[in-house]
Amino acid sequence: MSTFNNTGIISNSDNKNFKPEEMDNANKVEFYIYDISLLTLIYMGLALINNITKIEQHVPKHAILNKEGIDKRRVEQPTKLNHDQKKLRKLFLYGSFITKTATWLKAPYIFSLYNRLHGFTRPEIGFLLIVDNLSALILGPIIGTFADTFGNKKFCILHGLLVSLHACLRLTGIKYLAYIAQFIAGICACIFDVAFESWFINESSLLFGENEKLLKESYRSEVLSKQVQIDGLISIFVTGIGTVLNIKFGIKSPFFASVFISILSSVFVFLFWKESSIEEFEKHDRLNGNCEISSINE
Repeated sequence: MSTFNNTGIISNSDNKNFKPEEMDNANKVEFYIYDISLLTLIYMGLALINNITKIEQHVPKHAILNKEGIDKRRVEQPTKLNHDQKKLRKLFLYGSFITKTATWLKAPYIFSLYNRLHGFTRPEIGFLLIVDNLSALILGPIIGTFADTFGNKKFCILHGLLVSLHACLRLTGIKYLAYIAQFIAGICACIFDVAFESWFINESSLLFGENEKLLKESYRSEVLSKQVQIDGLISIFVTGIGTVLNIKFGIKSPFFASVFISILSSVFVFLFWKESSIEEFEKHDRLNGNCEISSINE
């Protein structure tokens, strides 16, 4: 009879009626699937790199038109992004890319890991998946307040460390630690949804003057929409890499890779992201007569 080996692939070695030529055909099919998967991964990787590194030189036309479609501010509005605006966009997209890579590497294999390594049943795994959603629902407003108070960058760094922690807890195979891991996973989801975007919004507000509101809105909209596009590409590309790791090295390998990349994301944010102080926001507001501060950072 057919059995599952440690990688989750069906093995027919115990089947006495299984013919060698059928094994050869199966190997050929597996080879072709593996070859096609690699080509797909290469294509998705190139598309992903192009999406991140491509920088538009001009803002979209709607950024310099009012609601009636009349171009009244073309003279006042600069049509090109300066160096700091481009740099902020790249840093935010690179940081989001690394962070989401760590998440998508392990996401498809959580159910399998809990089932094989921990021995959870389907109902128990369903309850585990409820735990992280409940923690995100309850702690979301609290985490948002703390991030605004103590600094969004600090929480973005904390996000990578927590992702690596809950991945390690899942790899222990200890059942009660799995519940703690799911609780931490909910906290991580809150931090990503709140702190990352808030950091970008806050920092971008310092790069535009009072007469550049339309440009600023277009800039934010473009970057956040690009983040969503990149997330969609990552979900395909990185999941494929996780599948290759799972086939070659076992179910735990995507989680080990996720631990490494999540720590890398924290290091990246720590080294390259800058968080402006409240004094810088106040100085910018005085110079521009602008009262837009979405959070208070200490």
